[in-house]
Amino acid sequence: MNNPDVWAAFESTPPPIEPVANKDNSLHGFHRRMLEQCGQDLNTAQKLLDRAYAIFAQISCGYEARGYADLMVDIDDFRDRHRG
Repeated sequence: MNNPDVWAAFESTPPPIEPVANKDNSLHGFHRRMLEQCGQDLNTAQKLLDRAYAIFAQISCGYEARGYADLMVDIDDFRDRHRG
């Protein structure tokens, strides 16, 4: 855990805004907040994939793909949020 790159990553990650009374600045609190954020991001990514599979199922059945443009916009928004 003494790797400077690891600590630099911790320091460069902005903490979510929480009320002061509920803020846990320990490493455990940071880990908890990171896991919560990753869980939310994973759920969002799963929903985007489900929509993509549904669109491609329409295409494979010979139907017109509906919702493709909206899906691309939502994927771009998701990617922009995670690029930094």
